[in-house]
Amino acid sequence: MGYFIFNRTSIHDFELALISETSEMVPNALADGKFGMAFETGFYMNDALRWGNKQKLGYGESIARLILGSAPMSEKLSFKTPKNSLIANTYSKGIPVTIHATIGTDIIDQHPNADGMSKGGCVGRDFGIFASTISEMNSGGLVINLG
Repeated sequence: MGYFIFNRTSIHDFELALISETSEMVPNALADGKFGMAFETGFYMNDALRWGNKQKLGYGESIARLILGSAPMSEKLSFKTPKNSLIANTYSKGIPVTIHATIGTDIIDQHPNADGMSKGGCVGRDFGIFASTISEMNSGGLVINLG
């Protein structure tokens, strides 16, 4: 059995699926004071976490379902290259995907529609999925921590 853990990589994974690139070059954006100000990333990822929290899903599944088009969103998204998403590809193969993020440390947290309760609920459920999955790896397995 395989298992993927993502941390801040989820933001880049989402952007690679949506627009085939990341939204900014970090060193350039930091110098200009514009780091983390891409509207779409924060809006859509937070929208997915709000929906996922209502459905009692984890962060990983919420983002995977957004990219795969099975999360009902406030507006229809067209992903340019969803095949680029490790999160969506892993989830679609039935491999557990969890995202362990903290509140207030990611660029999506500074977005106007950020909701710490939704993000915290999804992250908390992912921790439960992680603990449960790891406890079942009695005969071997693989954990990849990408972040």
